[in-house]
Amino acid sequence: MLFYYVLFSQFFFRKPFANRTSTMTTLLQTYEEEYKESVRKINEELTSLRDTLKRDAPSYKAPPSTGVGSRVQRCTHLTSLIKQLKELLTNMEYECNDIPPANRQVAKERVSGYRNTCRQLEEDITKIKTEASAADRQDLIGEQRRTSKAGEEGGADDGDPSRQHRLQMMDNTAKVKEASNTLKKSERLLNETEEIGSQALTTLRTQTEQMNRINETTIAVDEEISEAHRVLNGMRKVMVKHKLILICIILLLVFLIVLSVYLGLSKRNKTVVITPTQTPVDPIPPTDVV
Repeated sequence: MLFYYVLFSQFFFRKPFANRTSTMTTLLQTYEEEYKESVRKINEELTSLRDTLKRDAPSYKAPPSTGVGSRVQRCTHLTSLIKQLKELLTNMEYECNDIPPANRQVAKERVSGYRNTCRQLEEDITKIKTEASAADRQDLIGEQRRTSKAGEEGGADDGDPSRQHRLQMMDNTAKVKEASNTLKKSERLLNETEEIGSQALTTLRTQTEQMNRINETTIAVDEEISEAHRVLNGMRKVMVKHKLILICIILLLVFLIVLSVYLGLSKRNKTVVITPTQTPVDPIPPTDVV
């Protein structure tokens, strides 16, 4: 029975563990590939944003103050990317806890290195946000100076009509600023919506991966249960066979005992001596001789 128990345990517990370990390793590799791709995108965006800060370059052209190409929007995009990177690292740490102990320490050290790289990128993003804000202010001040200088030159040449023109331009500038503020609010709402959507997508992706793992584990357990049923049926057949053999042996022993008792009694009856009964004989009377 101990042999069958060991055989049953080996069949039942070996394969699910191997399948689960393989699944977790594949999932961790997928996370690492996504991490490398995210880091590459962040570095490319940082390099592109640094190029817009080189105001001393001959070919420098100030980017738009609002819209997709603005520095503010690009910094916001970097912030969303770094948040996704942190969530990805958190998922990787969870997966490291499920890896077998033989490889767990190596995986944790690798994830720790990824975490340090993420901190460095976050510091770079914070620094470039400050530089981008300062560059936007300098671009705005330079534009105002050029506008003021052009207005003064026009006033010296045109007189009152130029003054009216300046007033109209100031009114238009105020309207543009108001529209710009409205656009900034819209952009902020759009960014918040985008962040919420990214978080929802990340959550859905994590839940999908968990459901896939649960499905794979369920299939593996189902297969092992079927294998266990087959092993149990085999054990049941062997047990019934052994029971029948044991019953036959018991019946044979009982038959032999009865037969030996019968033969012993028969032999004893044959060895008993039967003594015959003697009948008395009358003596012959003597006859007279003449």
